[in-house]
Amino acid sequence: MSRRKKRPDRQAIEGEAQVASSTELPERWPSSKPRLWMLALSAACVLAWLAVLAYIGLLYGN
Repeated sequence: MSRRKKRPDRQAIEGEAQVASSTELPERWPSSKPRLWMLALSAACVLAWLAVLAYIGLLYGN
């Protein structure tokens, strides 16, 4: 009984592996894009804070 149950499971696992392998390539590109977007957003936030601090420094520095 257990041997008969293992065969469909192996086929299902192989089928899932094929689906996963086919979906791995599209998933790799979006996974790298959010990292670039996070870096860009963090850099923009840092530059915005520096601009705000510089503006405040110019206002109250003089």
